[in-house]
Amino acid sequence: MWVVAKIKKREIGIFKEELIKKAGKDIQFYCPKIEYQQYLKKKIRKLEKLALGDYIFCYHRNFNNSIFLNKLRFIKGLEYFLN
Repeated sequence: MWVVAKIKKREIGIFKEELIKKAGKDIQFYCPKIEYQQYLKKKIRKLEKLALGDYIFCYHRNFNNSIFLNKLRFIKGLEYFLN
């Protein structure tokens, strides 16, 4: 089942690591990014921005179980799971 999680942008790596530790390696993440260019002092910089802002999609077969989701509520980097 897919779950939408609101995360802290600066702690996205920590969130993914902690979720893999708790749920297992068979978890999938979907986090689309937008790549754009910015001109700064006659140089072009390529930047990436998260398309969904603070949200990320996570898939795991045990997300159907509400008890399993309640155990994951206090992971570092997570603000909350959307209902």
